[in-house]
Amino acid sequence: MANRNSKETQSRPVIERTCHPGLEMGIDPSTDPKPVLGEGVRSFADRYDLFLVDQWGVLHDGRTAYPGVANCLRRLLSLGKRVVVLSNSGKRVEDNAARLESMGIGRDCYTALITSGEIARERLSARAQPFLPSMGRRCLLLNSAGEGSLMEGLDIELVETVVGADFILLAGTRDDRPMAFYQQILEYARSHQVPLICANPDLVRLSPKGLVFSAGEVARRYEQMGGPVRYIGKPYPMIYEHCRKVLPGFDASRVIAVGDSFFHDVMGGARSGLATAFVTEGIHKDDFPISMDDAGRLQKLAEIARDYGVWPNWVIRQFRW
Repeated sequence: MANRNSKETQSRPVIERTCHPGLEMGIDPSTDPKPVLGEGVRSFADRYDLFLVDQWGVLHDGRTAYPGVANCLRRLLSLGKRVVVLSNSGKRVEDNAARLESMGIGRDCYTALITSGEIARERLSARAQPFLPSMGRRCLLLNSAGEGSLMEGLDIELVETVVGADFILLAGTRDDRPMAFYQQILEYARSHQVPLICANPDLVRLSPKGLVFSAGEVARRYEQMGGPVRYIGKPYPMIYEHCRKVLPGFDASRVIAVGDSFFHDVMGGARSGLATAFVTEGIHKDDFPISMDDAGRLQKLAEIARDYGVWPNWVIRQFRW
């Protein structure tokens, strides 16, 4: 089995909830209904028509698709279900589709692919929230190495340093740039209250070096410093509002969000009125060893749910049929 590394810190990032109080659900795990422990996606497939499925930790580890994933996606489609890959990637849809295809998850495996990076580009092009015209045109783009398509064709002036920037678009981080590099940018930006738009709220990411910080962690630090930050991506409302807008016949009662992050997938889906399915062998893998029985799984789920204030509706080990 492919190694499933975490894209969050190994300990549950309770600090995220204190940084973003508006996201708290106020659910009491001791009294609210417990989730159903399922054998696989087949346990709940007949209950929903639209599946919003996360990428990393659910479909693949950044390099290799997990066993059974492509088959599960095709089974859902064969039943007339719609499957949308919903990702916090700061890259464009086409870049993500090519990456999935390289891992054997072809375009015939899903109905649509939505990324926070593509939404950011669309809103910047239209100068819609959070990119209002009053924000200016000079943008400092911070992204991953070799990624330049996000801004192509837009009426935006890219600048080399934060000194000349009207705003910062944070779409990714690079392996060759330590946190100190970003910290210097943030310190100047905070002193001048330069707006920062984060198009990838993930806190950490997989790299050839292992687990490293991601764009969401940089944005979180800037927010803690007192800098103005807006987020595009899970668990924040804009990405779910986008889904409602672009997916015809979006009936929340027949939609389920599937993911391995309590903060991004379970909390984000629940706040948007959707059912959720939590995949335990993703970023929380160490909390749920294979030897753990159902009673132990429910006890551990209660501990995590207490941290986040939300229960998932369903719990499965892997995204397999």
